[in-house]
Amino acid sequence: MGTWLRAGSGSGCPPARWLQEQLGEHTLSARQVERSRQQADTWLKHGIWAAVWLPGRHGKKDPLDTPQLVFGRGKIAFKPPWVGIFNSRKPRGASPHEDWLQALRLFLSHIAATGAGIAASIGTLTYDLVSVSAWMGGIPLLTVLPCPIDDRPRTDTLPFPGAFHPGDPILSCTTKAMRCSKTWPMFWRDRLLAAVSDVHLVLAVRPEGNMLRALVDQQIEAPRKQWIFAGTDKGKRHVGNALLLNAFPGSARTFQLRGSSTPRGTSRKVRHESPNVQWGEYLIHYTRSCPGPWPGESYADYLLGLVQGQSHSGHTALDTLLRILMEGRIRASHKMVRGDQPVVSWTSLHPLKWNALRRWNPALVRWTVEPYGIALRKRTLKLLGAKPVVYGPGPLYDLLKPSDRFRFQLHQPPRCSWKYEREWRSPGEILLDRLPPDDVVVLVCNAAEAARVLTMSPRPYPVWAMETCCAQACQNSASCS
Repeated sequence: MGTWLRAGSGSGCPPARWLQEQLGEHTLSARQVERSRQQADTWLKHGIWAAVWLPGRHGKKDPLDTPQLVFGRGKIAFKPPWVGIFNSRKPRGASPHEDWLQALRLFLSHIAATGAGIAASIGTLTYDLVSVSAWMGGIPLLTVLPCPIDDRPRTDTLPFPGAFHPGDPILSCTTKAMRCSKTWPMFWRDRLLAAVSDVHLVLAVRPEGNMLRALVDQQIEAPRKQWIFAGTDKGKRHVGNALLLNAFPGSARTFQLRGSSTPRGTSRKVRHESPNVQWGEYLIHYTRSCPGPWPGESYADYLLGLVQGQSHSGHTALDTLLRILMEGRIRASHKMVRGDQPVVSWTSLHPLKWNALRRWNPALVRWTVEPYGIALRKRTLKLLGAKPVVYGPGPLYDLLKPSDRFRFQLHQPPRCSWKYEREWRSPGEILLDRLPPDDVVVLVCNAAEAARVLTMSPRPYPVWAMETCCAQACQNSASCS
């Protein structure tokens, strides 16, 4: 196809004859030619076009270094100028106070004011944040897909509802017929994005990644104006930024945030007197961080919360706790139990021993337990159906009464042993608003968080701060969640 396009669509020669002349002894059957024609007709019907990638004055010798063809849908205007936003892949669970996110927030407001368009992609947190911001702000959006142009992305992976209307400009370097490794389409995506953008915004690029390579290749072939963020974190994730600044001083400019990136009120000392609690009379439900949308929240709303800097959009364990208090309920789930009965999990362990429950779960990118939770009186929970977990081998599940099967937890030591959690379970959600406030105790890590809970909670629950016994664990939680 690339040869056909470079030759001016065969210079008027009928496609079938031109193919045979090019292939020589490797002839195509009439059936293969007809299937190719039908595929081309299908693409045209869906508005898909193809163009050849023209190398710059320093064209690469290795064909894998640049895509050979570009496929697209919709018309790409040369005005407004397109701003491409580049940020190496970040872990799930971003904080709204991270420096790169604050810089992105600042630049997006500038783009909206100047009338420029945004060139982005989908599939990473940054690209999705940029795309949903353009959608909400009515900013022109040019999307470079990481997937084939004729392979529609799943709806649940799109950053906003109704993405990719027929007239929206979309580009890709691949089709479903092309066979290549997973790595190259991602590199080509970034390479194409760098080429179609008139201006590059570089937030935090790692020094040994394909994104830096794509940006360097573009600056060598046809330099673009680059705005490079001087982040507050001088670690490895900003090294690529410095490399671009040093390598291309004529086209690169730097910018930084003004003032501190620390949320207001977190640095001042707060005095808080924790209540005297008879912990043997209570069961505790610990909250966890929630990387990604809350249960029942759309992906678009989650992204908008982050890009707008909403206070609870980081979805930390403390954010989860505050959400429970403001909603007045603890949601039940059946994801971690056998059967389909939603439950709320509790532990009878004293809160000073909470660290014994703590494990890092790399698959979920979070700690199994963090120093935030809600304690309820055991007698109240028993009235709501709470019972201790029944630990045992798999066949025990079928021996339990159907009404008690929500209590079952597989126990096959040493491979599978959970007795140390001393778990209880209650069926269904817990409606805090229907319980006496004196039956509830809120657990947080320190006095400043206790003051925040007391300010934001709609009901006057007592708050117990664990800072004297878990200062180091709290610091680890903040750095890893």
